[in-house]
Amino acid sequence: MDQHLSDEAWMIRLQGSDHAALEVLYHRYADRLMGFLYKMVSGDRALAEDLLHDVFLRVASQAHRFDAGRSFRAWVFTIAANLARNQLRTIHREQEEVNPDLGILDSGDEDRLLHPIDQPQFARLLDQALDELSSAKRTAFLLRYQIHLPLEEIAEIQGCSTGTVKSRLFYTLRYLETRLHHFHPLNQSS
Repeated sequence: MDQHLSDEAWMIRLQGSDHAALEVLYHRYADRLMGFLYKMVSGDRALAEDLLHDVFLRVASQAHRFDAGRSFRAWVFTIAANLARNQLRTIHREQEEVNPDLGILDSGDEDRLLHPIDQPQFARLLDQALDELSSAKRTAFLLRYQIHLPLEEIAEIQGCSTGTVKSRLFYTLRYLETRLHHFHPLNQSS
């Protein structure tokens, strides 16, 4: 198999009924997509795995809709983001109660913070803070800082301008800075 082919070339092969192309694309993207979906659905591994399979079912069934002039990476992350967003909407509709306590740190947590940073606690609190963001801001943040996509590609995935992406990232970073300020070295007690 021609492993050196571009993702877009593999999609053209998939459009021509070369089902081995789907396997190549799966192996190239499964880990990155899984990490992205896992964060999008608040750490629900089983749901993220289901969504990952749905993404590739959609890639296979909608291959004819792929525009070879477009980036495959942007296309597949658009599919993943849309599926995750739709699933989260369904879950939120099914939930009767919304947790009114939006505080991340309980009183007294500040005293328990360790110096240097308690990585597991920081990761847990970061995940909680990301869960509180709008889907658009969370998606932009994860695509930029977890998947390391360029702003232009994030804009394409989200169907907005790069300026909008920059704005979402700016406000997200300000929000996270406020929510996680206890972890800033100048705010920690020795």
